[in-house]
Amino acid sequence: MKTETRPGFRYDIVHARRGISGHVICVNDITESDWDWQRGEPPEDNPDYYLRTCKSFSRMGGEMNYVCLDNRAFLGRLLAGLNREK
Repeated sequence: MKTETRPGFRYDIVHARRGISGHVICVNDITESDWDWQRGEPPEDNPDYYLRTCKSFSRMGGEMNYVCLDNRAFLGRLLAGLNREK
């Protein structure tokens, strides 16, 4: 019996982005990155080239922001920012 596999969320976004515009993706991780991902992917000799999360999300189009924080600090700042906008 052959089972059908679904490519997943990343595949869906990459292939549907023709109809999606103006979106922003914010990636939070504790791994430092010095590369400006708005310029595209870094060259292979740059250590940031091997940050799979950044490569995957930067290929989805839109604006991708990378934040290097502990999750607790990130979520605390996000909540404070959202509360300011109310």
